[in-house]
Amino acid sequence: MKKFLPALLVGSSYFLANFALAAGLASGTAEATNFKNWIYGFLAIVSVIYLLFQILQAYGGKQTWVDVGHACGKVALMGGTPALVTFLWGIWGTSA
Repeated sequence: MKKFLPALLVGSSYFLANFALAAGLASGTAEATNFKNWIYGFLAIVSVIYLLFQILQAYGGKQTWVDVGHACGKVALMGGTPALVTFLWGIWGTSA
């Protein structure tokens, strides 16, 4: 059985790929867009919770307000990274 396993896996992946690709590119693009919107919403909620936690820590005297400023900078940097990557991909990514 072990000597037939690679052939079985390759053969089954060939036949299953046709079923997986049957929906077409529009369906895959729509799912990718839905996932992108979901992940951006999730990360926004996590960022707000993180900033609220940092603010509560500063109110409680457990850290300084400078630390809250650093946390705001981290969130802004991480939030701006996808926009920067999209911009740079538009400049250099499509020059085929």
